[in-house]
This record gives sequence, C-alpha cells and structure tokens, in this order.
Amino acid sequence: MKLDNKVALITGSTRGIGKAIASLFLESGAKVAVCGSNIENAKRAVEELKNELNINDDNVMPVGINMKDKENIKEVVKLVIDRFGKIDILVNNAGITSNVSLLDSTDEEFEEMFQINFFGV
Repeated sequence: MKLDNKVALITGSTRGIGKAIASLFLESGAKVAVCGSNIENAKRAVEELKNELNINDDNVMPVGINMKDKENIKEVVKLVIDRFGKIDILVNNAGITSNVSLLDSTDEEFEEMFQINFFGV
C-alpha cells in the first residue's frame, strides 16, 4: 500500500474532514494517531474507524490533545513515538471558528481561536 510503514499524527481527526483523512491514511496502510480535544471523542472515533475499516489496535491509537498547551502537545508527540516508533506525517487539521463575525467576537473568543488555529500548529 502507498503508506505502509508510515505513521501519521492527525489533529482534529475525531469527525469531519480530519476523520476522513484518518480513514484514508489507514486504508492506505499508515498507522494513525487519531487526536481529539478529549480522549473520549478520540476513543469513539477510533472504535468507529476500526469497525468501518476492519482494522485492529496495532494500526490506530486514540489521543486527547489540548492544542492550547505546548507541553501537552509535546507529551502527545512522545506518546505517539513511544507507541509507533516515529512520526512521518503530521496533519494540522484541528481548528475552531466562532458562530459570530470576527468583529463581534469577544477578546477571549478571538484569543482561543488564535491559540488553537495558529499557535497549536
């Protein structure tokens, strides 16, 4: 397969585009760290992917990650390397938006978006 022996860490991969990327990578032979804002969502997404793709635990792992916490991000990288031995591919998919226009966002909402969407990467 195209991604045999490759390891991917995909942030924001518990639903939507990120989960579709995780599914495609798994189908292509990669080992994938499915990252969500909490471990429960990541575990749920991993179970769904395992059932949909008929894969086992050897190829996929759930990870809870706080994209606003640099130390947590470093811990997650270490967890993935400890589990799979390396990281070949990083997909920075995690991101948030506001339900209001940028001009109507509070300082706190804007700061959170910036922390996750810019500094998290």
